[in-house]
Amino acid sequence: MGILKLQNEGDSHTMQIRDCKEVPGNYGQQVMFTDGTDTLYLPKDSADRQLARIGFADGEGNVLYGDVIDMTLTFSRDPNPKKGAKPYWGIRYAGTDAPESKATTRAEAPKHVAPSTTVSLQQRREAIVRDYLMLWQTVATALATTEASAVQAAVATIWISWKDKGIQPDGLPEAKLDPEKAPEVKMPAPSGKRLKPPSANEPPDFSNFPPPTDDDLPF
Repeated sequence: MGILKLQNEGDSHTMQIRDCKEVPGNYGQQVMFTDGTDTLYLPKDSADRQLARIGFADGEGNVLYGDVIDMTLTFSRDPNPKKGAKPYWGIRYAGTDAPESKATTRAEAPKHVAPSTTVSLQQRREAIVRDYLMLWQTVATALATTEASAVQAAVATIWISWKDKGIQPDGLPEAKLDPEKAPEVKMPAPSGKRLKPPSANEPPDFSNFPPPTDDDLPF
């Protein structure tokens, strides 16, 4: 196993990391990178800064050396504009992008997830119906009545109020209605009165109407 020395500007080396850890050095703490054959040591400050830059750090800034294992990285000595200064240490992925398997090593703000576009129109309609029936059930329970007209009036008032305030259910299929608690609707009992249907053989009865006058004529 050899120890690599990248000392000059423009020097670089690519390796697939088999081990990465912090170790003591002659001039302070270092970070060791090895592919099982060659080993490279970087100053801890430089290594931590570069590893954090490419995503190997948690939300609190702690470098995750264990996540570097099995990654293929390129180490380089980059130009330092300061005259007489040593070139910078650089670390980058051997490819152009960070691998997807390491995306979780970086703390990211939660992203808003838009409602699924795969929800069918029929599913949205059925969900709204379930929401409406649950509202009906709630109102009927609160009013302690199953009279359809009273419940309908209260439900309509609440439903329209939700719409005006922008909080009406959006129709996504999360709402569930307990079939065992479905509301019972009692329709008003029939009055028993029936209107006599007109007979085609009987002329209309105008006996209760006053006799026509000149004002009733169409000319």
